[in-house]
Order: sequence, then C-alpha cells, then structure tokens
Amino acid sequence: MFFENTKTQTLVNETNLATSTERKSTVNVLPYLAEIDRRKAYLEYDCESMIKFCTKEFKYSETAAIRRVKAARLLRDVPTILPAIAEGKLNLTTLSIASDFFKGEKIKDPAKKSTIINNLQDKSTREVEKLLFENASPDSSFRRKSRLKRVSATDWELTVTITDKLKTSLDRIRELKSHSIQNYEDL
Repeated sequence: MFFENTKTQTLVNETNLATSTERKSTVNVLPYLAEIDRRKAYLEYDCESMIKFCTKEFKYSETAAIRRVKAARLLRDVPTILPAIAEGKLNLTTLSIASDFFKGEKIKDPAKKSTIINNLQDKSTREVEKLLFENASPDSSFRRKSRLKRVSATDWELTVTITDKLKTSLDRIRELKSHSIQNYEDL
C-alpha cells in the first residue's frame, strides 16, 4: 500500500492537511459555478441544465454536481457559506439539504436563509435533516417527498415520508398479520 511505513499520527496529520486543501478547492470552485449558472453559460455547451454541464464538462458524478450547483446557488444569497466550508463547519450535503428546505418552504429572504444555515453549522447530516424536518410546515414539499428509483432491471426502490400516525397503523397491521406479513413491502 501507499502508506505502509507511515506512522499513524503522520498519516492523520497529512490527511488533515489534504482535507483542508480539498475544502479550499471547493470554496474556489463554487463562485465559478455560481457565475456560469447566473450567465446560463451551460447553454452554449449544448447542455440543458447546469447539472448536465457539470457532469459533462467537469466530470462530476450526478450527485456531486447536484450538491455543488445547489451550494453555488445558495452562495448568491449567503456568501458566508464559503468561509464556513473552508473551516469545515458546513459541507455540500448540508447545503444541498438546506437548499431543498428553502425550496419546499418557499424561503427567498437571504437574511432568513443565512440565519438557518448558521444554525446548521457543525451538525451531522442526520442532525440537519431532523432539525429542518421538524421546522418544515406540515404540507411542505420538503416534508412530504417521495422518490422512485430503479435499482435493477426488475426492481424499484420507493422512498416515502410518512407521519407517526401512519407508521403506527402500519405497525398494527403487521402485528395483526404477522403470520403472513414479514416486512413493510408485504403490506
């Protein structure tokens, strides 16, 4: 391997330096992406969206492109995200989730976005999701979302958000039919 003879402390120190450099690179890229998006320059490259442009031109995976584009768009309203990313207080996943929250809640005010994002600093993805979910209005598209994704030639994955009340009802049905229903898919 590459680091067989490297002491653990040296390995950790060098990894800290590399991740810091990686965050700084992200901070450097986001303003460029924001400006390309603002100009809709991706259209000049035969791309119908900024996401397609980032996958085609910069070789990002689709999910990596989505996270970066959402962060770049947030950058226009909340420029303080750049130093927070550089310091490791925010990451692209958190900003992507926040972007979805703002869209679902129809929040356009930059000051309100900034306040919410500041409250998300130094939180895990699960903590961010929980906090925003709890603050979403009951009929918000952020809160009531579903996703259907093909996972094989014959199978699909369905993800839906349900209420506690529905979960309780489903669990009760599983209890009553435990002889024939083993999992939620059987319901």
